[in-house]
Amino acid sequence: MPLLPPGPWRGVVRRCTYRDPRQRPQTIADFLDVVEQETAPQIDLPIARAQQLLAAAQEEDTDAARRLLALAADHSDDYEHYLDVLPTLDMGTTAPLLLDHPEQTRTLAQAMTGHVRGD
Repeated sequence: MPLLPPGPWRGVVRRCTYRDPRQRPQTIADFLDVVEQETAPQIDLPIARAQQLLAAAQEEDTDAARRLLALAADHSDDYEHYLDVLPTLDMGTTAPLLLDHPEQTRTLAQAMTGHVRGD
């Protein structure tokens, strides 16, 4: 099980330690972009960001779908992501992203199972 730090650096560590090196930032500029995306102050609630990303993902924006899955994985305790947002994603867009990130997929599946059971 990967050990991810709590807080804003969780997303940075997760994205920089994917099992598949091709999924990690490839340059210093890519790394700095990841740091900026993951640590920038967010004034809106995660569910509001999720709904914005969902709208973009429904327009076939694969990057928005990837970011939505990462957001949900980072907020596994937020049932709204799992019961209201993720089920509406198009599987044609989502399936390759899930296959490319097995650790994240495991986190998503465990969280969704817990929310469906009411854990």
